[in-house]
Amino acid sequence: MGIKNLNKFFALHLKNPLTIKDISTNSLKDKVIAIDSSIYLYKFICAIKNNCTDLYSVDGQVITHIQAILTKLFSLLKRKIKPIFVFDGKPPEAKNDVSQARSEKKSVAKSKIDKCRIRISEIRKIMKTPPESTEDIEHYKRLFTEFMEMRNTLKKALKSNAGFSTDQSEDCKELLKVIGIPYINSLEEADPQCSYLVKSGLAFAVASEDMDILTFGADKLITSLTSKDVCKIYDLKLILIDLEITYSQFVDICILLKCDYTCTIRGLGLKNILSQIKKHKNIEGIIATGKYTISEDFNYIIARKMFIESKIIPHENKIKWNAPNYVALKELLQQKYSYTDDEIGRLSNVLKGGYYSVISGGKTAETYQKDCVNFRQSRRPNVSFESDEE
Repeated sequence: MGIKNLNKFFALHLKNPLTIKDISTNSLKDKVIAIDSSIYLYKFICAIKNNCTDLYSVDGQVITHIQAILTKLFSLLKRKIKPIFVFDGKPPEAKNDVSQARSEKKSVAKSKIDKCRIRISEIRKIMKTPPESTEDIEHYKRLFTEFMEMRNTLKKALKSNAGFSTDQSEDCKELLKVIGIPYINSLEEADPQCSYLVKSGLAFAVASEDMDILTFGADKLITSLTSKDVCKIYDLKLILIDLEITYSQFVDICILLKCDYTCTIRGLGLKNILSQIKKHKNIEGIIATGKYTISEDFNYIIARKMFIESKIIPHENKIKWNAPNYVALKELLQQKYSYTDDEIGRLSNVLKGGYYSVISGGKTAETYQKDCVNFRQSRRPNVSFESDEE
């Protein structure tokens, strides 16, 4: 979930247009970007399940997650971005309540999915027989209405139940390793690990749709990093200057807005949280006023610790983009996921001839540019400027 209404809070209180701005995706060329893998895999899977189905190999194996990681990776490489994929580890104990609620929600969704699929199958079977009377036609109209309602319910339930298993996550890591793309297994959630990469100078920014990346202290957050030419960048340093607060005060504001680790204080909203933090310095100061009823479940100290002292894995001098193992890549995609020779060939050609050859050290930028020029010239048709003869 991230931080509830943080964008609305920014819209209400930020004045400097440079704090959050649209930038050209091409401006990220050669920059190292930490990718919050779970977010983008989840978004892709939700988009696929909007059509009520997964992607399957010819032998019936689900390959939605493989197509998702490949689609995201090649979109980034096309922009000449150097990605580091960061995967979730075990959820922290402080998030047990949220995790349990999500698990229960998925269980309810799973039940709806099963019921909808059974009923949709029944309706399809009935409607295979042509109607023979006016009563049949009216009945079929009602069935068609029910069918469409079931499909809509199924789409919503599939989105609620969307996700990927530990095994699927491992599949993605195996593929990235063969291609030569660095990835990190987080100790807990990916958010603090992504933020650490930026804070330690190992990455320029974090690409995610989760706003609590800023709460974990990443200086720069990029959202809407898709195949489009424009994305959005948040600059935490400028945000703090504009709001005239410290980073620790910003963390307290995010806790009061509502995060995954605790409830909040009733009566504090978008309009008055900033002024109350500025006036009373922190959450303790607000509580000390006695103006607000504080719930026993308001574990702001634990939440604050999660944002400021989360467990991370140092990775100095261990992150490297390697040349792909093309033999292993073909074997993996062909034998495990039933990709065709043609599909594998196109992927390999993009890696060999594309900018990843520069990122992985196979070519210099100058050699790459010369190869691009030579390729374009080889594709040009012979053109004659001589006049036609009668």
